[in-house]
Amino acid sequence: MPRLTKSGKWYVVGADIEISHIKKELNKVLIENIIGFLVFIGILLPFVYRYNTLKKKEQESELKKQEQLQERNKLAQMGEMIGNISHQWRQPLNELNSVVMDIENEIDESRIDKNTINEKLIKIEDLTEHMSMTISDFNNFFKKDKQQEKFFICEAIEQALYICKNTCKQNNITIKKDIQDDISIVSFKGEFIQSLIAIFQNAKDAMKSNDIQNPTLTITTKQKDNKIYISILDNGGGIENENIEQIFEPYFTTKFKSQGVGIGLYMTKMIIEKNMKGELSVSNKNGGAELNIIL
Repeated sequence: MPRLTKSGKWYVVGADIEISHIKKELNKVLIENIIGFLVFIGILLPFVYRYNTLKKKEQESELKKQEQLQERNKLAQMGEMIGNISHQWRQPLNELNSVVMDIENEIDESRIDKNTINEKLIKIEDLTEHMSMTISDFNNFFKKDKQQEKFFICEAIEQALYICKNTCKQNNITIKKDIQDDISIVSFKGEFIQSLIAIFQNAKDAMKSNDIQNPTLTITTKQKDNKIYISILDNGGGIENENIEQIFEPYFTTKFKSQGVGIGLYMTKMIIEKNMKGELSVSNKNGGAELNIIL
C-alpha cells in the first residue's frame, strides 16, 4: 500500500496474509452464525408451536361458529318463510271465509241458485290455487335461477284485487283505478302479485282500524322514460311520523300480535327492490298513505 511521508517522500508498506488464515476466520464466523441461528430457532420454536396451536384452535372455533351461524340462518329463513306464507295466506283465508259465509246465507235464506253457487265454487278454487302458488313463489324466492316472464301490469293488479275482492266488499272499500292496459314488464309475476296483495291488505287494515267512513283505494299507473310508475293511495289516516321510517323494517308492526307480524311490507320491499330491481317508497298524502313503486 503506498504511503506519503511528511517530507513528501513516497514509500510502500507490504503485508503477507495466508489464505488458510482467511478461511479459518471465515469458518469461525460461519460457525458462530450457525450456532446463533440454531439458538434463535430453539428459542423461537416453542412460540411458533404455541402460536400455531392457538391459531388452529381459533380456526376450529371460527369454523364451528360459522356452522352454527349457517344453521341458525337456515332456521331463521325457514321461520321467515313460514311467517311470509302465513301472512300471505291471511287474505285468501279471509276471502274463503267470506265466500263460505255467502254460500251459507244463500242456503239459510233458501235462495239457492245454481249459477251463484258455481260462481262461489270457482272463487274458492281460484283462492286455493293462489294459496298453492304462494308456497311455490316463496319456495323460489331465494333461488337465483328462477324464471322471469313477460306480463302486463294491469293483469297483475286485477289478479291481486280479485284475491281481495270479497274483503274489500265486506269493508265497503271503493276501488278507483286509472290504469294503463298496455304497460308490460319482464319480471316475476307471482311475487309482484304477492307484493300488491300485501299493500292492499295493509291499506285495508289501516282504513278499518281508523274507522274510515268512506274507505277508498286509488290505484294509478303510468309509463315514462322507460320506467313504470305505480301509485297505491288509501284514505286511512296516513302513517305516524315516528313510524314512517320503520314501516319497511322486518317484524315492525303497529298491529296486535294476532293481526300480523309486520313482514308484509318488508317482503314487499325485498321483492320490488332486490328481485325486481325497482324502488318502493311511502309518504303521507291527502289524509292517507301512498306507496309508490318504480320499475
